[in-house]
Amino acid sequence: MTLGDWKQIPPVDETEGVRFWNGDQETFASIINVSVKSTQLHRDLFCKSTLKINERSRKDPAFHHFNLLVGTGELDGDIPISLLTELGVRMFTTIEESCAWLFEQDVSQPYDPITVSARCILSPYNRNVDMLNEYCEKKFQGFHTGVKKFVLKSADDFICKGGDAQGPHGGSFIPQTEDARIRHDEVTRLQNDIDEVGLYEGSNGDDNDQQIDVEDAVNRVRLDEESFSVEHINAMNFKGVPPHCLRLYIGCVLILLRNLDTGKRLQNGVRLILQNVLKGNRILVVVKADEEREYRLKGPPTTPPKNFLLHRIKFECRMGPNQDATVTRLQFPVRLANAVSIHKSQSMTLERHVIDMRDGVFEHGQFFVAMTRGTMAKQTGVLIREEQETVRNIVIKCFVEE
Repeated sequence: MTLGDWKQIPPVDETEGVRFWNGDQETFASIINVSVKSTQLHRDLFCKSTLKINERSRKDPAFHHFNLLVGTGELDGDIPISLLTELGVRMFTTIEESCAWLFEQDVSQPYDPITVSARCILSPYNRNVDMLNEYCEKKFQGFHTGVKKFVLKSADDFICKGGDAQGPHGGSFIPQTEDARIRHDEVTRLQNDIDEVGLYEGSNGDDNDQQIDVEDAVNRVRLDEESFSVEHINAMNFKGVPPHCLRLYIGCVLILLRNLDTGKRLQNGVRLILQNVLKGNRILVVVKADEEREYRLKGPPTTPPKNFLLHRIKFECRMGPNQDATVTRLQFPVRLANAVSIHKSQSMTLERHVIDMRDGVFEHGQFFVAMTRGTMAKQTGVLIREEQETVRNIVIKCFVEE
C-alpha cells in the first residue's frame, strides 16, 4: 500500500473549521496529529522511500527542480514572481486573458470536450471555483449552437433532529410556500417576544423600559421563517456537494464527487464528459475523459471507452458543526469541472492549466500540488492581482523531513 507524497496536501481536520495561514506552524498542530506520520506505526513499521522524480515534468528539468524546491520547503513563504517568469510560466492579471490562453480559439471554436478535459483552472477556494466555472460555462455555451442544454434541479429537504417534532425546533420540518411561512405561527412567536420582556397585563416595572418594537419583532419572525424556506435551502452550497441547479450541456466536462464503483475507477475526483441525458432527465450518460483522450490518440483496434450511467444520490449536509439541523439533497454526484479546487486536483495530470493565486494558498502543499499538475512551465499559467509581486508557498517542515 502506498500513502503517497508527503509534500502534498495533508488530511483535513473538520473540527477545526476553516484555517488560514498566519505564519505560525502551531496553527496546523491538529492536522499533524491526525496524520499517520505522527503515529507510532509510521515511526516503527512503515518502509520509507524518498520521491525524487516528478514523472509529469521530466521533459522540463528546470521546472522539475523548481517544483522539488517548492515541495521540500527550500522555497517557502513569499516566492518572487520573477522566478516563475524566468522558468517560462505565464502570468495573468484578469480572468478573461487567462481563460483565453487556457481555452484557446482552436479548442473552443469548435468546442472540443476531449482537449478541454485536459485543461483546467485550479483555485484554493471553493468560492472562486464556482465563479470561474460560471465564467467558463458562459464562454463555452456561446459556441454551442444547436447543442442540448439542461437545468437539472435537486430535491432538497430539511431535518432538525430533536425531541420536539415542531418544525424548526425539532423533528421533520417541511418547507412551505412563502406566504404560508410568514403566516405560520407568527402570532405565537410575536407573543413569545412580548412575554420575554414582561410586557403583559399585570407586569411589574417601568413600561417605558420594556417597550418592544412590534414591527421589528414581525421582521425577525419573517427572517426566522425564511431561514428554513425552500428557496433558502436551494441556494445553499456545501463542500463536496453538487448545487441545487446543475446547468449542463452535451460535451461539458464534469468531476465526480463520490466513490461509486472503485473497481471501474468511478471514484471521487475522476473527470467525465457528458454524452447524453435520458429518462426525463433522470439518468446521465458519461464517459471518462482520460479514456476518451487515450482512445483518440491510439484509435482502433483499441477498445472504445465505455459509457456509464449516473443516477441521483442523496447527500446529507450539516447546517453547522454544533447543530443538529441537516439538509438532504437528492442530486447527480457531479459538478462542472473547467475549474476545480486544488484539493480535488491531486490525482490529475493536465496538458495546460492556470493556478488562481489572487487570494493565496492557506494550507501545506497547496502550491506544490497546483504546480505539479502540469508537465511544462510554458504550459502553466498563474492568475494574480495587478499589484501582486509574490506568490505564497506553505510547507510544514515536519511533514517533508524524515
